[in-house]
Amino acid sequence: MLRAATLEATFMHRFLWALLLVMLAPISHGAPLGNGFAGLRPGCDGSIYDMLRMPNGDLIVAGSFSVCGDAPVRNIARFDGARWHALGQPGAGVNGPAYALALYRGEIHVAGSFSLAARVPANAIARFDGERWHALAQGLYYEAYSLAVFNDELYAGGLFLTSAGHSTNGLVRWNGRAWRDPTNLGNPSMFPAIRTLHVHKNALYASSDEGFQIAGRNVAIASLTAQGWRSLPFDLLQDSIQFVADFVSIGDTLYAVQNSLTCSIICRGRLLAITDTGKTVVGRYHGYAASLEVFNNTLHVGGTLSPESINGYLPPVHLVRLVGPNAWKPLIQPQMPATIWKLLADSNGMLVAGNFSSLQNVDVSSVARYENGLVQPLGSPNVAPWDRSAVASQ
Repeated sequence: MLRAATLEATFMHRFLWALLLVMLAPISHGAPLGNGFAGLRPGCDGSIYDMLRMPNGDLIVAGSFSVCGDAPVRNIARFDGARWHALGQPGAGVNGPAYALALYRGEIHVAGSFSLAARVPANAIARFDGERWHALAQGLYYEAYSLAVFNDELYAGGLFLTSAGHSTNGLVRWNGRAWRDPTNLGNPSMFPAIRTLHVHKNALYASSDEGFQIAGRNVAIASLTAQGWRSLPFDLLQDSIQFVADFVSIGDTLYAVQNSLTCSIICRGRLLAITDTGKTVVGRYHGYAASLEVFNNTLHVGGTLSPESINGYLPPVHLVRLVGPNAWKPLIQPQMPATIWKLLADSNGMLVAGNFSSLQNVDVSSVARYENGLVQPLGSPNVAPWDRSAVASQ
């Protein structure tokens, strides 16, 4: 029997996540006008949670939306540099929010909270082969939040108990034919929620809301190598700041944004630099940081946050660049209600996605390009298509 405290903590975590999404919900974008815009704003008519670059330069976006440009879609869409398209027939996609994307063995894989991909039964995860949608065996039985390819297997993390009838502890791996257990990953919670997966230096890093139990230690981050699972040489479960929203690698250093799982009055967070020997706090903030990306060898943070500086906390921003220890340069000022959920860099600039209808007083819908201090919409006839070769070369 599950303990009441475990269930209470699980539902409280889910309630706080739902409350955050409601607080940051986008304003109405209006009905599609059929002119390459969602309403009067180019982009998609809802929230975008993840983006994926294809080898040919196309952009895949996943989230919660029904129209991108003038194309009817369903929570996943493709941008070819000029126009938006559904994946498959017009209006095709998945019948619930899509949270994560991955390219595995040349095919698009999407994870989220859904039960159908086009008309194919698919529980929380599906694949698109360029023409048709497919299930991955019996799928995942609840929600999947993150995907990563490691050692030629697809790893999925989320809030689920079983896959193909097997216990998973919120993390499973797919070898192209069947689901497998990720080898002895312990977790003290009956309902672990693995939010973030990232490959760094020949290891898979995973972060869980509840933490992992490894060698008698309860840790916030675990890594999988050829020798099995191991914990980091320090503890991150402290000060109620434990949820890692995103990782990014710069050389041998792994960076992570770690947010408050619970907030009393002010939500706090920090940016960590992690090496094999320890961690360094390189930045602190109030609010929520959702995504990390590297552009021009500089770390960028997206979300809705107030960075800490030597003179106190800066006004809230959606996109900020780290220029030194606890030294930030604000790039995109907030226009509420809005936030940035995902950053994606190429050689020309930064793609930003989330739930917004305007950035820097430019009408955009949930996705835009940020270059040289300017916000540019995607899919607008007034803006030249992006350089697909620059994207494909990344």
